[in-house]
Amino acid sequence: MQLGWFNQRDSFVAIPRPWSKTIWKEYFWTYLGEQSTSEVCHSPPSFSSYACSHQQNRHKSVAYLECDIGQSEFTPGGMVALNIITQPIFGPPYTHPSTPVHAHFIGSFTPLSSPSTYLAAIESLMEFYTLNHELDEDTGLPIPLVVNTMGWTKGLGGDLIRRIEDYVRPTTVYSFDSDATSEKNCRLLESAGVQEGGGYTAADFRNIMIMSYFHATSSATWDTSVSLRSRPPYEVTIAEAIDEVILIGNGSEDVVASEIGRVLNGALVALCSPTNTSMLSNDGIPYVQGSTLPIPPPPCHGLAVLRSLSLDEQHLHILTPISPTLLPECRLLVKGEIQLPIWGFVHYKKKLEEVEEPYLQWSRSNALGGEKRRVRRNLMRRGQA
Repeated sequence: MQLGWFNQRDSFVAIPRPWSKTIWKEYFWTYLGEQSTSEVCHSPPSFSSYACSHQQNRHKSVAYLECDIGQSEFTPGGMVALNIITQPIFGPPYTHPSTPVHAHFIGSFTPLSSPSTYLAAIESLMEFYTLNHELDEDTGLPIPLVVNTMGWTKGLGGDLIRRIEDYVRPTTVYSFDSDATSEKNCRLLESAGVQEGGGYTAADFRNIMIMSYFHATSSATWDTSVSLRSRPPYEVTIAEAIDEVILIGNGSEDVVASEIGRVLNGALVALCSPTNTSMLSNDGIPYVQGSTLPIPPPPCHGLAVLRSLSLDEQHLHILTPISPTLLPECRLLVKGEIQLPIWGFVHYKKKLEEVEEPYLQWSRSNALGGEKRRVRRNLMRRGQA
């Protein structure tokens, strides 16, 4: 018999037999009295969501700590987040975007450039979970925690995973590779030969998740009747609503104050609550070259698109799905390496040749250096051969 469930399109979602066997064996011992309170999954996101849904057989709520900033389950990539799940999880991530109870923006799809910020954010989320959501308010019982980590288990990635395990202190670890964890309670998963994506790449799913986030009206409905460029934005007076603008990521420290307006025009940013009360005294955009995020990063409420910036750099037009009640707290703008997909700018009801798209140039540039660079990663130095 093949285990699985039916999704919203009435197609059967099959669970690989090795996965269901491992989960049901763990569930059997938990049922006999060994309470499983935290699970770390060094595995595909589909297994983590399956483990989360399986915990709902016994618990009304399940806490889901997202540490995979490249393939997030409930939020756009680039942030670590804590979600409280009360419904079974069906479909790929872009079919069930949800608002986390707490999140931090990392600004990239990999922690390679900022591992200390990444670890500090996860440690902060664990403290938030321990103080606010470790026990169910109605039943007084522990809320189980499922932690989804990266698939990067070698080198620096392996070190980061072991640090995460030190923060979480899991009762169970699921992994395809025994070398990826130092925990003795590791349950090795057999490779099931599952092909996730149907021909789409991880980058494609990240882009779809971003667009799903901006078009979502609730956890299961979307409004795609108009494109993002046709939606009425919020108009924000920078001097009254924005305390600080921070750029993070490779090359961000080279942006001078006179160019910050061009950088922000059409950019994808995180809306955060500032952790310090000091306000930059600046006539225009409150930006200081080389400024960095504090450790741990400030709380992130969501993402926004800065659709346009006035010529005098005094007003912003912002598109965001965040509730208007939270916007007064979002006085810090953080721009990382994540960008809105190209087709997010496009007016999809018209042909591209019939309308001039803002911020886009479709013709090839003939200037020196205008062509796409080819990166050769298979070449070794003479001493490495």
